[in-house]
Amino acid sequence: MSNLQEMPQPQGAEELKRIAQEHFDAIKSAAVLESSSSLKIGYHAAWIKRNNRFGILGFRDEMEAMEAAGVSKSCWFSVIHLAEAFIDLPEELFCGMKLLNAQALADMPESKRVDREWVKAATEKPVKDFKAMVDEAMNGKARASDSKERSVKITIDVPASRKTVIEAKIQEFAEAHDMEPSDHGAVIEHALVEATGGRTMLDAILHAVQRAKKIKELAESGLSSDEVLSQVLIWNEESIMEFSAILEVKGEDEAAA
Repeated sequence: MSNLQEMPQPQGAEELKRIAQEHFDAIKSAAVLESSSSLKIGYHAAWIKRNNRFGILGFRDEMEAMEAAGVSKSCWFSVIHLAEAFIDLPEELFCGMKLLNAQALADMPESKRVDREWVKAATEKPVKDFKAMVDEAMNGKARASDSKERSVKITIDVPASRKTVIEAKIQEFAEAHDMEPSDHGAVIEHALVEATGGRTMLDAILHAVQRAKKIKELAESGLSSDEVLSQVLIWNEESIMEFSAILEVKGEDEAAA
């Protein structure tokens, strides 16, 4: 499995199913450690989705496959979208990147997303240093506000018995992501982003806009109306599922409050 593009199709339904099953098994094994293996989930889930292999695996639809794999909605849609931004990148390079660095690199022009030096930097550099690189490349210089932004204090109540555990987890996450352990605010922010896949309503809207642009390009591509309609229906379903997942989580949060 060299990249996310559709590969030459072998002959026979059993062989098709075997290959699809390999991708699905990889998702299930990664789901056990979802927060640290989300790129692997995205890579293999994107392959199954791109090649429309949910049916051959015995699932009615994408949602059933997601639930069977044990992957949360907050991870599934965002990492598939992220994988699509690196469709030509080999698996080992894509999955080797730090998640937060991959998300930052995904916002860069395609010429940089597939550039091996940028991918290497996204794999090796600490999150803070890579973010500065992206800012400089996108804006000509790193944002001055990065180091001068006004700080505010957030106070939360936790059981006294959990204080040591929380501090240890902050230290553990910081070390695993090459972050400064003493910067508790930044560490907690990045941990929350990783835990949710960075998925927000704004992300869903931006993804919908991107799909709309693709529809326009597709309409001008020379494909038949049936082919265009088929792809538009797929993208429409993706948007519906993405918005539904976010609204469902929001509803659960409001109910809990």
